Amino acid sequence: MPLPPLEVSRTYLWDELASLFSFKANYLGVAGGMVSRPEHNALLLITHPGGGRSFDYEDYWDGGDLIYTGRGKTGDQSLKGPNGDVVENRRHLLVFENVGSRVLRFLGESVCIKHWTARGAGADGAERLIYRFQLSFGRGETEPALPTTVPAPSKPKRPRHLSTRPFDPSQSVGGLTDRGQRASLEETLARKEKAFRGHHQILVVLHEFLTSGGWEHIEEMPSGVDLWAVRQGGPRVIFEGKTITVTNEVHQCRSGLAQLLEYQFFYGEPEDELCLVVDQPIADARVRFLESAGVAIASTAEGRVRSVGVRGTRVLGIE
Repeated sequence: MPLPPLEVSRTYLWDELASLFSFKANYLGVAGGMVSRPEHNALLLITHPGGGRSFDYEDYWDGGDLIYTGRGKTGDQSLKGPNGDVVENRRHLLVFENVGSRVLRFLGESVCIKHWTARGAGADGAERLIYRFQLSFGRGETEPALPTTVPAPSKPKRPRHLSTRPFDPSQSVGGLTDRGQRASLEETLARKEKAFRGHHQILVVLHEFLTSGGWEHIEEMPSGVDLWAVRQGGPRVIFEGKTITVTNEVHQCRSGLAQLLEYQFFYGEPEDELCLVVDQPIADARVRFLESAGVAIASTAEGRVRSVGVRGTRVLGIE
C-alpha cells in the first residue's frame, strides 16, 4: 500500500494516524516508540522531548539530526525486528514527536546514516547494552520540520546513594550505607579520596568559609560532588578539593578538571560555576589553563580560603 499523505510540521491526533495507518488509536499507547506498519513498508518512530512518561530513552538533537535510541526498555537491545529495520533502512522511517496528550507532530521522513552501541540504564535501573541511531532528515522532496524543542542529552536518574546531604565537618566520610547498592569504580575512588585527612581538611576549611560568608544550600554528594553551594545573588558553584604535592600537581589538576565537568553534566546544570580547591600553590600556567576551561581556583594553603586568579576572585567574591 502507498504511504498515506503526511504533512511535515502538522500535528496529528492518535485517531487520525489510526485511520491513516489502519490500527486502533489506543495501540499507540502500548506499542512503544517504534510502530511497525509493514503493509505500508513504514516504521513510525516516536520521540519524546525531555523524556516519556514511563521511561526516558534520552533521545536528543545533534544539529538537524535526531539521535534516537533503540527499542527495548530492559535487558540488552539487539538489532532484530524494528531496530534492524532502522539500521538497514528497510522501511520508510517516519518520525513523530510527542507534543501533547494523544497528539503527535510529524517531523518528516528520515534515513539512518550511522549507528553505535553504548551503555545505558534500563527501566529496571540495571545497566545494559543499547543502540543509538543517527537519523538524518531533508533527503526527500520536502524540508524537515524543526523540533519544537531541542533538548540536550538528558541526565540519568540519580541512584539513591548519590543523593546530596548537608556537609558535616565533624565527620569523615564512611563506606556505603545503602545495602544492595553497588558503587561504580569512580564512586569508590571518590569515597576513598574523601577519607584522606588532607582532603577532608580542605572541605572543612571550605565549609567554614561558605558558612561564614552566608552561602546557602551547602551540600555534599558522598559518592561524587565534594561540595556545592549558592552565593547570594550568584549561581551555584560546584567545588572539588585536591591535595597537592610536588609530584602530583599535573595529575591532580587534570583529575579535578575531569571530575568537575562530569559532575556538572551528570548532576548539575550548565549555568553552575566550577571551582577547584587546592591546599598548596600550583603553577601559574596551570591556573591559566584551568581558567581557560571555565574553572576557578581557590586555595586553603594558609588555613583559610583565598581566591587564585581572576576567575576565582569573581566566583568566590574575595581576593
